[in-house]
Amino acid sequence: MEMLLRTLADDHRRTVLEELRVRPATVNELAAVLPIARPGVSRHLRVLREAGLVEVRRDAQRRIYSLRPEPLAELDAWLNPYRALWHERMGALHEEIARVKSERKGYPMSNHVQPASPVRGSVHADGDGRGTVRMESVFNTAPDDLWSALTEPPRLARWIANVDGDLRVGGTFSASFTSGWEGPGRVDACVPPKRLLVALDPGTSDETAIEATLSPEGGGTRLVVEERGIPLDEISAHGAGWQVHMEDLSTYLSGGEPSGWRTRWIELTPAYEDLTHALE
Repeated sequence: MEMLLRTLADDHRRTVLEELRVRPATVNELAAVLPIARPGVSRHLRVLREAGLVEVRRDAQRRIYSLRPEPLAELDAWLNPYRALWHERMGALHEEIARVKSERKGYPMSNHVQPASPVRGSVHADGDGRGTVRMESVFNTAPDDLWSALTEPPRLARWIANVDGDLRVGGTFSASFTSGWEGPGRVDACVPPKRLLVALDPGTSDETAIEATLSPEGGGTRLVVEERGIPLDEISAHGAGWQVHMEDLSTYLSGGEPSGWRTRWIELTPAYEDLTHALE
């Protein structure tokens, strides 16, 4: 059951299962409801197939994926003893909510306006149907500290991705981003604490280049991040995603814990869709 729990721990894979519970679907149909590119969806489907939760059949040139619920029976049996405890605690929670509502009766709720993001994001067309996402922000920390947050795996895991492998120039690594993207990468340049250049999906048609440049500014550090080689029909999703990553970095450096990546991504996507339409 350990493999099953690890598989279900990812929210994107749970979303895939929810969609397949309703009806079988192709990769493209699943990609339409996930905030990740098609290669990322394919990787999640491979993990689900290895866990026995998904099966695939061919229909002409299409591959149709469908749910295999049988492995979930083991999880259901394991959870069964906890259901009585859950219902008991939910009853206590409902009583506490009713009490708090009663105490607050007659007091208006205050309005909270989220401050504008300090991140400046833009998208650009590069030709051949591909483009670049550019993010820029100033962080209230020294270049060495920001460089550490961008390059050390334990710190990367706190705001953007789990990274494992050879992080020297020319080395390859694997990454699993909070956005749901998973795959290989390669370090192409590393000049501490000024410039980092990596390739994702190197050597494939999906390869993109991510470059981060750092420069001192006042008492902080200006960070510019660009991802190049993105298909234009995916660039709005990448733009919104990178802005969330930059905001999460700011939250982490301020001592907070980033959360709600998908919710914020959904909020930002329409603005980046408008930017993308302006490129056409």
